[in-house]
Amino acid sequence: MVINNHLIIRMKNLFLIALSQMFVIAAFCQPEMKTELLTETTIEDADISSPWLDIPFYILLENSGTEAASIKWEYYEVDPEACITGWETYGCDNNNCYGPDVTSNVNPNGGGPNNPSIIEPGESYEFAFHFRPRQIAGCCTINLDFSYTSTPNDIFSSIEIPIMLNDPTCQNISTSVEDLEDAQVDIYPTITEDMITIECNPNKFKAINLLSANGELINKYIIDAPTTSISLSEYTAGAFFIELIGEETSSIQRVFLTK
Repeated sequence: MVINNHLIIRMKNLFLIALSQMFVIAAFCQPEMKTELLTETTIEDADISSPWLDIPFYILLENSGTEAASIKWEYYEVDPEACITGWETYGCDNNNCYGPDVTSNVNPNGGGPNNPSIIEPGESYEFAFHFRPRQIAGCCTINLDFSYTSTPNDIFSSIEIPIMLNDPTCQNISTSVEDLEDAQVDIYPTITEDMITIECNPNKFKAINLLSANGELINKYIIDAPTTSISLSEYTAGAFFIELIGEETSSIQRVFLTK
């Protein structure tokens, strides 16, 4: 059987044209997501007397592309040691509201939900990240990552939510190891059932303020040695701040009392 070479070449060219058109269509038929944090994250003078107070933060998700977007979201604490242990968090998308133990709507490894958030072309919704302070003031930075379920490790948007609730010291907290080393301060343990130890240069710092989670002064200690120990056993469990005061510098770090 003889096959015309011109026919073979023509068929190859048609195949290449069809393939290139498929790539063009795929390139233009894609979701195009816009994300935006809509809520102010600094909250002052909130009434946190109710243990059921629920505070939401809203993030806009908008698909301006030509193809439906299948979205995975996941949130986590940027610095868990700097966050409030007693706070409760959960997320709500356009499918469901999840419990505090669920930090992502899609878990490819099993052991969790597998419920992608679908956003059709031209549509949008407001993702709600909730936290319940449980009558505790303080601060915590949350990262909320969004990716497509087809490429879950390729994050197309990362929203930072620096929550500051009734706590004037939040912006001054020295939580990085580098900051504390520069200040020649070592405070340990940061989670304790009783005693905490503060090591610092007594020529640089002169006093220690013990502050409540609301920034109120509870007690004051004079620094007269490189090491100072403080007992928290008489206080109610929760977050405290250790503030070191010097003539030209200060340092503050959060600690937690558990019982």
